[in-house]
Amino acid sequence: MPVLFFGMDGVARPVRPRLFLFGMGRSGTSCTAGMLATAVNGHLIYEPYNWNLNPGGSVYRLQYIPSEPPDWRFDEVLRDRFRDLPPDGRPAVVKEVMTVLAAAIESAGVY
Repeated sequence: MPVLFFGMDGVARPVRPRLFLFGMGRSGTSCTAGMLATAVNGHLIYEPYNWNLNPGGSVYRLQYIPSEPPDWRFDEVLRDRFRDLPPDGRPAVVKEVMTVLAAAIESAGVY
């Protein structure tokens, strides 16, 4: 059975299951994320806000992101990474060392 997400408009949309892994740099999150992605036969989204790997995330380098008002550009960085995944419905494991990613999860409705 597909996982459904109810958007702000009240419409239910199918979404792939997601697992978000946060941690401090050099704490083993890369290894853990790789093992989790393998264990669930999922796709690994590796550090979507790493400005060296994803130029779209560079605007958020060392920035404080307030929860209000929502910054939709911040959300789009993560949404773009989900759009890049094959449409096979396999789970996505998102590994990020920036704890500010929690703001994107909450405001973008990607949880």
